[in-house]
This record gives sequence, structure tokens and C-alpha cells, in this order.
Amino acid sequence: MDITEQHIRCAKNNQLAQLLDTSPQTVSGWQYGKHYSERRINIGVSKGIPKEVLISGIELRRQDAAKANQLQSELATFLDENSRASDSLNTQEDDHLTQEDDPHGV
Repeated sequence: MDITEQHIRCAKNNQLAQLLDTSPQTVSGWQYGKHYSERRINIGVSKGIPKEVLISGIELRRQDAAKANQLQSELATFLDENSRASDSLNTQEDDHLTQEDDPHGV
């Protein structure tokens, strides 16, 4: 079986760590800007994976992580804005109910 960029791109951190003889935490760091070492790439090459495939696959993982972070951030902003809007609507509804409960306004 030939390992492709897509295998590297979609590998779990522990799978790529095992392949390159490192820790899953180190692999995770590569996705967020830390640079991989030439030694790790050479370990993969020694196992029959072309250097270009490894480097390209790792870069694809970085791009995927950056896109996922961007989308997660946008979703968090959306949820935060909707939460504030919901709170405002609930407060207005509570005020309205209070007035209806007390017809004399006391």
C-alpha cells in the first residue's frame, strides 16, 4: 500500500505520531504553526513514504486546522450574539408577563 497526502492529512494524531516516532502532542503542534523537524520527515521517508507526500500532507493538515479554527470562531461569535439577543427577548417577555399578572400595575 502506498501512503498518500490524504492519508497523512486525515491521520489521527496518534497514528501520525506512531508513523514518525514522536508524540501526538508534537503532531498536534504542527497543525497550529510549530515546525516539524527534518528528522521526523526522514523517519517517515525511511518507512517508504516520499518526503513530498509527508510535507504536503502535513501542510494540508495545517490548512484544515486553520479553516476549522476560523469556522469554530465564527460559530462561537454567532452563538454569543444569539445568546445575548435571546436574553434580551426573555427579559422583555418577563417584563410583559409581569405587567399582565398585575392588572393594577402594583
